[in-house]
Amino acid sequence: MRLLYLGRLNTLYAYSPLFVFSKNGYDVSALNTRISPRIFPKEIEGIEDSSCIYNLYEDTSFPYDIGRIFLASFCVPSKIEKIGKFLRMRKIEIILSYWGSVAFPEIKMIKKKFSIPIIHNFETYPVYRFCPMVKFENMFCRKEIERLEGRIHSTSTMLEYMKRNFDLSYGRDLVFMEWMNERFLPQKRLKKLSDEDGAPHIVFIGTPSSLAGINDVRSQIKRITAKNIHIHLCKINRQIDAKPGFKD
Repeated sequence: MRLLYLGRLNTLYAYSPLFVFSKNGYDVSALNTRISPRIFPKEIEGIEDSSCIYNLYEDTSFPYDIGRIFLASFCVPSKIEKIGKFLRMRKIEIILSYWGSVAFPEIKMIKKKFSIPIIHNFETYPVYRFCPMVKFENMFCRKEIERLEGRIHSTSTMLEYMKRNFDLSYGRDLVFMEWMNERFLPQKRLKKLSDEDGAPHIVFIGTPSSLAGINDVRSQIKRITAKNIHIHLCKINRQIDAKPGFKD
């Protein structure tokens, strides 16, 4: 089956499903919706070659996500045609999109002209915390959420929230909390690194780079390492921004 991943590439959310689906016989393509910061990968594990990756906003001058909302709200024909050209070229049969409301500008454009089934993994919803923004988010996404062929919710509480705020009579809903299969876990506890040097070691799973914007925690990590605590960073297919105190 020809599957399209729709969402931001260069995130932890992208690499796991791309790898898993390709290993299970799917012909995987990706439509990258990232617009800021300007990260446009050409090679990703789990995707055959660069022709299977389309960076939708590589040629746009909009610096922020508000530009995507503008394009979707007015269903700009040029963007819809570019998306359609890629969908036809790759003969896409099903779309898997990620997360929250991030991919909904593009879902809005796809639903305008194409009938390819879309399964959306919300992971987090609503994304915003403040009441006015939540109301805008629900209003902007409502029609598309209610017309999704599949909706994946991370908890039963999220599903109940969605039922209260949207008509979920169309499509199917699944509560699925991601977990790691035990065969990926070590059979025995590995030797502690602290036994080697007497210093504590911790693992940070996230994106410490400045590319994460408001989630940039490099200064906090530096303060922790100044206390002689070793922090091991999770690298997701890109260099961590050069900054004193960080090693590759």
